[in-house]
Amino acid sequence: MVATVRGAEGSWDIHAFAGPRTYNSGAMIETAEDHASIIGGAIEACLADNWLDLEEGGRVRIRLSDIRLLQDGDPDHYHWFAQVNWRVLSN
Repeated sequence: MVATVRGAEGSWDIHAFAGPRTYNSGAMIETAEDHASIIGGAIEACLADNWLDLEEGGRVRIRLSDIRLLQDGDPDHYHWFAQVNWRVLSN
């Protein structure tokens, strides 16, 4: 089956939205920008330049592109997003 999917590729978008983190008292722990950036960094650490092994013997290469951190429509919130790109390769 690997021969039928070798070279197959695709992509999808992944998004994270965040507001500021606060204590119950209302004091700020981190800004919305920092919060969204930390979430995005965790996603990058998990997915970027990763390889997945397929049961059929092939491998899938995962790369991230078009990574952005932008202020969301609400001025107190931020939006992190990236495009996840994958390509099937054989061993």
